Amino acid sequence: MAKYAGKARFVSENFGASALADRFGVTRYPAVFVDDVLVARPRDFGFVGQGESAGRYAPWRDAASQAKFKADLSRMIDLVLAGKHAELESESRAVGPEAGDIASMPPLAVTDFAGRPIAAADFAGRAVVVEFWATWCPP
Repeated sequence: MAKYAGKARFVSENFGASALADRFGVTRYPAVFVDDVLVARPRDFGFVGQGESAGRYAPWRDAASQAKFKADLSRMIDLVLAGKHAELESESRAVGPEAGDIASMPPLAVTDFAGRPIAAADFAGRAVVVEFWATWCPP
């Protein structure tokens, strides 16, 4: 986060109690967006069925898998900040959709941790990462 101070805003939503997740039809977690592009889904972390299996960042508990995710996420945020949104969308499409996944995140209406409303205009010119999660899920 320090790398993007003032340039990016990170938003985290509790999947189990998120009107945002309900509104966009997100039925599994975690889902990670950069701006309005879905860049990671549960299967990428190996969260399929009852346990971890193959995925870009599986096994998630492995430090190398977490480092790979951080590097990929940083690269995607950097693309947005450099005005290369089309390249971000191209990389995201290479991952391929999964049944029930949404291709992009519609305009959102959320509040910050202090309860103040956040408007889409507040994100103009900055990369936005949204992660849907659940209280029973490891970070």
